[in-house]
Amino acid sequence: LLYAHSLFSLLLSSPENHIATVVVPNDQLSLAIGKRGQNVRLASKLAGWDIDIITEVELEQEREREEAEKTTGEEVEETVLNEDTGDDKSKENKE
Repeated sequence: LLYAHSLFSLLLSSPENHIATVVVPNDQLSLAIGKRGQNVRLASKLAGWDIDIITEVELEQEREREEAEKTTGEEVEETVLNEDTGDDKSKENKE
């Protein structure tokens, strides 16, 4: 368990709503999610919290986007690469 704990970081995204974000190394994402989401579903049931899993790269991108929004005072449009087709899709991130 100590080894597994060192592989991820836990962020409490919304403690009042019992939502947590787990940040894992890029190469550990599929292991953290598990086959058909089995690992994350089990962890969510055991903890009694909704769990979102993101990679370290996704966390860094989110922090950069938030910093850019603070600097400009406007929402930043993000480009998402469709993994299936390789097409770029732009979307406005609304929170």
